[in-house]
Amino acid sequence: MRRLAVVSVLLTACATSMTPRANTRDDVLAYVNHAATVVETEGERACETFKQPAWMRGDWYVFMLDLNGRTLCHPAHPEHVGVPVHDLVDANGKRFGDEFLTVAKGGGGWVDYSWRRPGGSEAVSKRSYVREVTSRNGRTFVIGSGGYELP
Repeated sequence: MRRLAVVSVLLTACATSMTPRANTRDDVLAYVNHAATVVETEGERACETFKQPAWMRGDWYVFMLDLNGRTLCHPAHPEHVGVPVHDLVDANGKRFGDEFLTVAKGGGGWVDYSWRRPGGSEAVSKRSYVREVTSRNGRTFVIGSGGYELP
């Protein structure tokens, strides 16, 4: 009986996962767009939602910035919360944080850079989709997520 309960909990957790099912551009885009609906409703409080297991699994997480480039939410690297993205430089010297803001403010799109996986120590190629989202209270944020070694 206990084994059946554990299987039931695992199936329920998998069924409610918001994270991408595959490391594809379409799945990452759908993940970010779904996260945008949460930000529209919850504003900055969406970060608490994005920290939940349904939204964060393995390499998958959603990050959120304010329009000045201050990191508001980064479930995989909480040490980045409060840090301006202007200071972010990848292993190749690319200032990708500034590019996040430029691309998001330009209507959204993809940014390529090198970044370490959650729990990893070496940077690998990463492609993130970023976009602006305005919450119900009128505050605008930049949100994004990406796939490591995304084709």
